[in-house]
Amino acid sequence: MSTSRRATARADSARQCDASLASADRALELDKTYVKAHYRRAKALGKLQRHVDALAAYLAGQALDPENGVLDELKGCLLYTSPSPRDA
Repeated sequence: MSTSRRATARADSARQCDASLASADRALELDKTYVKAHYRRAKALGKLQRHVDALAAYLAGQALDPENGVLDELKGCLLYTSPSPRDA
């Protein structure tokens, strides 16, 4: 199983988000241009409530593939779940 697919499988379980994040990070160590790994990293970070980091991961993926519709969908989820500055 590829490290990116492993990241997807682990992201489905909130208890394994740290492992999912580690798998996505490992995939990015091997290939910084792997858009799916940026997506999966952003997804895991979002589940861990690390919204600023998740948005940064999303933006890294979007910079590589601006036309990626899945990334746009993720952006909407990240912006919807991120706390507003007033909530901080």
